[in-house]
Amino acid sequence: LKNSKSWVQKQEEVSLLEGKDRFMAQLKLVEAQYNVLQRELETERILYDSIVTRMKEIDVTSGTQTNAIKVVEEGRRPFRPSKPDKLIIIMAALIIGTGSGVGLIFSYSLIDNRIGTIEQAEAISGLPILSALPADKRLNQDSKSRLSWMDQFKAAFSIDKLKGYFGNRSKDEAIKSIHTLVLLSDPSCQLSEAVRTLRASLKLAGKEEDKKVLLITSALPNEGKSFVSANTAVAFAKEGRNTLLIDADLRKPVIHKIFQIPTTKETLGLTSALTSDSPLESHFVDSNIDHLTLLPAGQIAPNPAELLANDSFNKLLQIARERFDRIIIDSAPVNPVADSLLILPLLDGCVLVADQSKTPKSAIQRTIDQIKKSGTSIIGLVMNKVSTQKGLFSEPSYYYYGSDSEYGNSYQKS
Repeated sequence: LKNSKSWVQKQEEVSLLEGKDRFMAQLKLVEAQYNVLQRELETERILYDSIVTRMKEIDVTSGTQTNAIKVVEEGRRPFRPSKPDKLIIIMAALIIGTGSGVGLIFSYSLIDNRIGTIEQAEAISGLPILSALPADKRLNQDSKSRLSWMDQFKAAFSIDKLKGYFGNRSKDEAIKSIHTLVLLSDPSCQLSEAVRTLRASLKLAGKEEDKKVLLITSALPNEGKSFVSANTAVAFAKEGRNTLLIDADLRKPVIHKIFQIPTTKETLGLTSALTSDSPLESHFVDSNIDHLTLLPAGQIAPNPAELLANDSFNKLLQIARERFDRIIIDSAPVNPVADSLLILPLLDGCVLVADQSKTPKSAIQRTIDQIKKSGTSIIGLVMNKVSTQKGLFSEPSYYYYGSDSEYGNSYQKS
C-alpha cells in the first residue's frame, strides 16, 4: 500500500499542509491504511479457516479409506461355478425322495387293513396256516362256471335229468373239462400241490373219526371258500375216502356251478332233504367222480337260517356220519349272516378261508371270535390268492412246484 502511487501522492499533499490541517490529514491516511489492513486480515482469516477445514476433511477421508481397504486374499479364477451346486441339489433330492417314499410306505401300512403276508395272518389270527393257494385265474371261476344252453336244454327235457347233461362226452372228459377242479383238470399245477398240502394238513390235525365233519367258510363273500370246499372234497375222494360234499350256502349256492349240475324246479339237494321225509340217499347227486357224492343246495330257500337251525339238519349229519368217511360242508360267510354259526355246534371242526389281497384284519378277528363262542374248534387258516411273484415284498418261505418241474412231470406220467 505504501509503495503505491496514490499513497505517495497523498503523502506529498499532506507534507504541504501545516499545523492542525496536516495532523488531521495524516490521521485520515492512517485510518484508511487501517481499514485496508482490516479487510485484508478478514480475507486472510476466511481463507485460513477454509484451508484448515479442507485439511481436516482430507485427513478424515484418508484415514477412513486406509482402514476400510484391506487385501484379505488374492482373487483367483474359480474351477467351478458357485451356483447352482449340483451335488447339493442331488443329495437334497435323494434325501427328500427317500424320506417321502418311506413316509408313504409307512402311511400306507397304517391305512391298509388287509392281512398281507402269511406271517401276518398267523400273528393276527393265532391259527396255523394249513395251506397257501397261489394266485390263479381259476380261483375266480367257482362262481362263473356255467353250462351251455344246449346242456341246460338236455338236462331240462331229457328223462335222466341229472346224468344227461354230459351229452356225447365221456365221463372222464366231462369232469376234466371243469377247470375249477384243479386236481382233475391240471394235477401238476401249483394250485393242485397247494390243495394236496391242505389235505395233508387236515389229516395231521387229529384222528379221522374226530374230524370227520368239517365246515369250510370265510369271513366275507367271494374269498374262495367254495373253491376250497370242492377241491378238498375231490382230494379226499382221490385217496379212496368216501366223501360227501354238502352245499349249505342256501343263499348263494355255488357247488352246483362248479360241478356243472343243471338246476330245475325239481333239482334235488339240501333244501329238499330238509323239507321232505324221503330217504337222504334220494337227494344225493352223483358227481361222476369215484368216492365223491354231492348234496348241492337245491332250490333257494326263503328262510335258510330257520331251515338249518331245524333238527332235520342234525339228523341228516348223523345219517351221513355212518355212511361217509369225510363230510365237507360249504356254508355261507360268517360275518354277513348267521347260517354258519347255527350249524357249527353240530360239526367236528372248522376251516377258515382268507383272501390275502382283500380280507381285512378286523373281519378275520371278528370271525374267529364268533366261531370260538360256538365251541367248535378252528383247525386252521387257508390263505387264498397268495402272490408267487419274486419281488421286494414276496414270500420267500413259500415255494410251489409247477408243471415244468421234476415233481410236476412225475404227476403227468402217472
